[in-house]
Amino acid sequence: MRRRIKVKNVILLILAGALLIGVLAGGFFWIRDVMSKKADKNEETVSERFKIDLIDYTVYRSDDFDFEFVLASLRFSDDEPINYTLSNLYTDEGLKLGSVDSYVEELESKYYYLGVKGVSFEVVSEENSATYTIFIPIKDKNKTELTLYDALSKGELKFDLNANLGDISELKYSTGSTIQTGDYVLNIADAYIETNFFIDNEPYQYPSTIQIYAFVIDIEKVQEGSLIEDAVFIADGSNEEIHALAYNITAMRQNNIIDRSLSDGMSGALFFEVYNPNDDHISYNGTLKIKFSESAEWLVLETELN
Repeated sequence: MRRRIKVKNVILLILAGALLIGVLAGGFFWIRDVMSKKADKNEETVSERFKIDLIDYTVYRSDDFDFEFVLASLRFSDDEPINYTLSNLYTDEGLKLGSVDSYVEELESKYYYLGVKGVSFEVVSEENSATYTIFIPIKDKNKTELTLYDALSKGELKFDLNANLGDISELKYSTGSTIQTGDYVLNIADAYIETNFFIDNEPYQYPSTIQIYAFVIDIEKVQEGSLIEDAVFIADGSNEEIHALAYNITAMRQNNIIDRSLSDGMSGALFFEVYNPNDDHISYNGTLKIKFSESAEWLVLETELN
């Protein structure tokens, strides 16, 4: 009798365990199904509210490169502030726009700079609608049409690559051109050799083997109170980085603009001591780099002194 009761209890325990496992398994699959449907609904809601519109675009091509590219003005719209990852955008060649560094580096190796056209690699705004210029490389130079897909909105944009052709030389910096980023617009208005200097209001003496290059900078747009904390000039054919003269050295024709609080509409110059013992004719190219105090980035341009 006792054995039968024990066997019966074991059977009941087995049945209870099986029932519990079934309930837990059913609950797991129910939760998984609910979460999956919720995720699908959220994704559907985002895709319905988020939108990308093509405003304008320009196609650039050059024999210097084995690729072409489009600079597209795109408007991003949402019910919330814009916070978008460019990796969501990909071309019909499978290229994600969040992974284009190698193309940018190749352009810059031949002194073409996307910053001239205000290209953005980050799409973030406190507004619900914002327009950005986006860089879109094209691998196949024989393509006549490009399709751009958005993984978030499930939308697509098409580009006729035989239309809206631009001149790639527009992307080269030179004396008199403009450096443009999201926060700064600087115009290199002039470049010349300066001779009359003062240091703390006293005449500044320098060796006859030195010439002082002056780059005149017009500040069109800047964060209020920004400082140019450093600037470097590198002559073509040289690896020497020549740093700009300190703020207490100024000239007759132009004020020294380094380490001064800046605002829109200001103008001044950056000065560089260049070793030129043979008094060679001044007509050579170089690279000018400018570092603002509140930014980790250097603004870079190719310039020429005549």
